[in-house]
Amino acid sequence: MKNKLLLSSLTLAATSILIASPIIAAVHQSAESEAKVTFTAPEDTPEILDPETLQPGTPEDGNVTGNTGPLSLDFVSNIDFGTHEISTAAAKYESVSERPYIQVSDRRGTGQGWSVSAQASHFTQNGTNTLEGAVISFLNGEAASPLQGVNPPLVNNNIVLNTGGDSASVVNAEGRSDNAQIGTAQGLGTWIVKWLKGDGETNEKVTLDVPQGAASAGEHTSTITWTLYDGPGNQ
Repeated sequence: MKNKLLLSSLTLAATSILIASPIIAAVHQSAESEAKVTFTAPEDTPEILDPETLQPGTPEDGNVTGNTGPLSLDFVSNIDFGTHEISTAAAKYESVSERPYIQVSDRRGTGQGWSVSAQASHFTQNGTNTLEGAVISFLNGEAASPLQGVNPPLVNNNIVLNTGGDSASVVNAEGRSDNAQIGTAQGLGTWIVKWLKGDGETNEKVTLDVPQGAASAGEHTSTITWTLYDGPGNQ
């Protein structure tokens, strides 16, 4: 009797194991389908951003370029150094423009990088060159974007524009390395490069140096040409 009970118990346990074990089906047939997406480079005009909030805003004194396409220089500020009494000594003047900036948009989707240079013409008055030897400087600029987690371009901390002289590098966005992801490149999307006033009455980040004996009465104007290149390191 004891042997019959033991045999019944073993039979029941084996049956339970068989019932609890999953049935593994063999592959019978398979087929493949395709998922795809296509992106095109935009050709519209980017919105101009406020240099502090990084949200669309009303541009201040400057040039809204209206440039279109996947790589564009969107905005450049005018610079005002104010009104001063003539000094025969060399003098440095800080800008009264509180929020000068430029805006660049890279929407190419290539990660090849970009750069901007600037060049200042001679100051002129009534068609005649003036303020010979004057220098415009941009100090300690900052790059900012509304995008999060994007590698920023590198801003030159000391941009010196000798009026009537050569161009100087302003900002440089390095491209991705070979076979690297596009997201490893610098300067993707829309970027503001800005020189905002601090706590003082004037903007110490944008200055004008006028040599001894160069100042004369009246208004003097220089043209700053900002040039965007479709790769890093150009000047």
